[in-house]
Amino acid sequence: MKRRLFLQSAASLLLLGPRAALAGPLPSDARMLVAIHLAGGNDGLNTVVPWRDPRYRQARPSLALGEADLWQPGGPLAFNAALSPLRALWDRGLLSVVNGVGYPEPVRSHFRSAEIWQSGGPGARTGWLARTLEHTRGRGISVDTPISRALQSPAISPWAVGPADSFHYDDIDPVTHAALDDLYRQADPHLRETWTGLQTALHVSATADPHMPPTEPGKALATLLAFMPAAQIYHVGLHGFDTHANQRNRQHKALEEAATAVAAAWKAVEDRGLADRTTFMLYSEFGRRVEENASGGTDHGTAGPLFIISQGLRRGWQGEYPSLGNLTDGDLRYTIDFRQVYASVLEQWLGQRAEPVLGETFPILPLWA
Repeated sequence: MKRRLFLQSAASLLLLGPRAALAGPLPSDARMLVAIHLAGGNDGLNTVVPWRDPRYRQARPSLALGEADLWQPGGPLAFNAALSPLRALWDRGLLSVVNGVGYPEPVRSHFRSAEIWQSGGPGARTGWLARTLEHTRGRGISVDTPISRALQSPAISPWAVGPADSFHYDDIDPVTHAALDDLYRQADPHLRETWTGLQTALHVSATADPHMPPTEPGKALATLLAFMPAAQIYHVGLHGFDTHANQRNRQHKALEEAATAVAAAWKAVEDRGLADRTTFMLYSEFGRRVEENASGGTDHGTAGPLFIISQGLRRGWQGEYPSLGNLTDGDLRYTIDFRQVYASVLEQWLGQRAEPVLGETFPILPLWA
């Protein structure tokens, strides 16, 4: 890392506040939640595919996936074959899919829709994961740049970190390093905690799981794994899902890289004996239009599938798949409010009352058996 970038990294940690430093691992029985954002608006119709519905092929004459492009668990729905790295988790009952997830009066702006999902509603001013931590008094880590909205609140100070391989200072000269060491160790407690945080981040570079794939999703999840189980809640964004053109190739690559990284991360969690304490939740800020566009892609839409990976789940599909015969302005109508999923994760997994976090009561889904 160049001197300028290293100092910028230090400054970014300074902004996180006096409670930024991690004080060690959580209690051995504390449960963890890893929220994974498929950023850009993942196309749900070509992720969980209604392959037997003739309306699907009519709307997508060039984008509709054929039988050879699918991993088929049976029935009217099948997975995009790019998700095959997750097949073992599905077969073991560790993967559940909630269909038709969205919210009323959907917004098609990436920024605003992601803000609604990450805040927990259109009127919320702070992140829903941040509010969760306010109640649990846990710790949070955002492997995002900038820090995810989901973990933003003036009441907490989560860590915001970049990929593991960005934490090094091989080319920082000894004089500069000594000056930084002097600055942080002799300053106020906030600066000392920041220095401790930087040293921990540097340690992450050396301890990142070598079995994670060298892709961008692999690097991001390797960073997250290196910090576990120091925090209760983690958020990470995986990119590449804004497929306005050439969707068949672009989405396949994004899904395959994400699925490969997620499968490897879950194996690492199992190998470390943390699987009974960990849940992964994969979401996107919106789905995409039912009809393909003239560029071989799809434009911003509404509802889509959400993935849960955890032990003790109810097996298979959950929620009603949106009907292709009952659209609103050419878009899918959501069947599950995303806050129902949040409420279910809060109450069934984290053991936290959902109403204080979400501001109102939402029906609980039977995600866990």
